[in-house]
Amino acid sequence: MDFDKEIELTRNRNMDNIVNAVSYNSGIKKKELISKSRLRHTVDARKMIYKLVRDIYGYSLLVMGKYFGKNHATIIHQIREHDKLVVLDKNYEARYRQIMELILADSDQFSTQRLLLKEKEYYQKRLEDINSKILSNE
Repeated sequence: MDFDKEIELTRNRNMDNIVNAVSYNSGIKKKELISKSRLRHTVDARKMIYKLVRDIYGYSLLVMGKYFGKNHATIIHQIREHDKLVVLDKNYEARYRQIMELILADSDQFSTQRLLLKEKEYYQKRLEDINSKILSNE
């Protein structure tokens, strides 16, 4: 495999893990986080993603912009806005710290495959519960 391709795949996987962690914590779908949505909760979650990617992995603004489909200036602005929000909004700060702790505790925990397996287990358990309730009512 080409070394440059391998680096790009690793970067994408790392950024995916952060997006998955923020998605998991905020309840916002990954697709919506990367979309052009301007809803406040989505924009705030995006700010957290940019800050986490920058702080944890130290990726350049160019690399981040390419992955997220944003201009580097947009990412700079969002990181600055994040820094202001952490000081002004204690709820925002608490969510950010919680997400950072989750990521740093086990960075592989939020890989796409693991999240899908957890989701599958959750729905299987729900299905079993529903089936048992139906059988108990008969």
